Amino acid sequence: MLDTNYLNAIYKMKFFKDQIRDFPIVVKKILLKIVTAAEIQVEKYGARYVSFGSFSLINYVFPIYMWSDRNCLDTSVLIIRALAGMLNFFLLMHESWSRPLRRYLPLYWYFTVMFSQSFFASYMLCLEGFTVFWIINISLAMILSLIVLDFYSFLIVFPLGVVLAYIILYINNIPINLSFSKDIPFQVVYLIVLSGIISIVFSRNKEKIEQEKMNALRVLGATLAHEMRTPLSTVSMICKIMKRNLTAEPKDVKQLFSNVKKIENESKEMMVTVDMILTRINQLHTVDNFEKCSIKECINAMLERYPFCDDERKLVKINCSRDFFFMGQKTIVVHILFNLMQNALYQIHSVNCGWIMLSTKKKQKYNVLQFKDTAFGIDPAIYARLFEPMVTGKFAGTGLGLHFCKTAIESIGGEITCQSEFGKYTEFTLSFPQITKI
Repeated sequence: MLDTNYLNAIYKMKFFKDQIRDFPIVVKKILLKIVTAAEIQVEKYGARYVSFGSFSLINYVFPIYMWSDRNCLDTSVLIIRALAGMLNFFLLMHESWSRPLRRYLPLYWYFTVMFSQSFFASYMLCLEGFTVFWIINISLAMILSLIVLDFYSFLIVFPLGVVLAYIILYINNIPINLSFSKDIPFQVVYLIVLSGIISIVFSRNKEKIEQEKMNALRVLGATLAHEMRTPLSTVSMICKIMKRNLTAEPKDVKQLFSNVKKIENESKEMMVTVDMILTRINQLHTVDNFEKCSIKECINAMLERYPFCDDERKLVKINCSRDFFFMGQKTIVVHILFNLMQNALYQIHSVNCGWIMLSTKKKQKYNVLQFKDTAFGIDPAIYARLFEPMVTGKFAGTGLGLHFCKTAIESIGGEITCQSEFGKYTEFTLSFPQITKI
């Protein structure tokens, strides 16, 4: 019978062999995660390959080390300067990289910034001490890093360069000089600290502005996709009907022509929607683009175009005997009604009960269209944030329909509000300014 200790020793040896064998795989996985993270950050915030590479290449090729106090011809300093120059040269030539290598360009970018800025400045600071020259240099390195990197990347890259510089000095047994020069004026320290604080605050503010712009573009893109979905589904449904009619005998030519006409109309409406959203982007939604519109015509256009299924149209009741006019664009209001109708029918189908009522009223300063459904109301958890983007109660919703309704009606000077009692009803009120002059 084999000794237990002997078996344990064999097991441990096998375990360590497995670990050693799997080590390259683990390292590769970690590297791929880092590469992916770098790609995401560069895609999100951009990278100034050419401008930074050009500046840093000039900075390291020309002999600015002659301004240094000591160690100007130190072999390690010359090697580091040469490496920094090479890194920035290849960064500058990134367009000529082969396709497989380009995936690693974002990671190379972060490494080059780290090596050229925080690593080199920290290395020289530890080598020559806290002189005015190198304190200013490390401050400039911090400011430049804040300019070319996003804030979170800076928090990783800059300290990493400082730590790496200390490790290299320690490994090579190079004496670290942390003494402060007595010649440093207080005003210099004050200006350096102040410039660092200003750089951090304003770079962070710039990043927030850029992030808000990106979020606005995402919402805009999602809104465009959302608004295209209804007319496209209508076209799809009409095509299915046409396909079924084509296989039937005898063929109804008038019906086919009618369906083709509907597809043509839906295509025109989609183009109008795209133009409308582009108009909002370019901020060209002015009073000059408005025309006198009838609310009853808008309702009828919505009812005619909406792709009702089965008996859905019977669920809609109209109490709009009193028509009113407003200054705006008919297409905008039709799209608002499309969204409200889509939401209301979704609510009704979810609980398999309810109906929809559209009614008009006249108030002192506004004409009002009320859109009510008697399904199950709005969840109180999302009621307060109902018109915010990305807020939805649907399982597969985008949360952009009501946000679009709000921005769209406000673009023509109107307003949308909501009242709801959970489990009973939801009522949207569209308010249109009364026409004073035509």
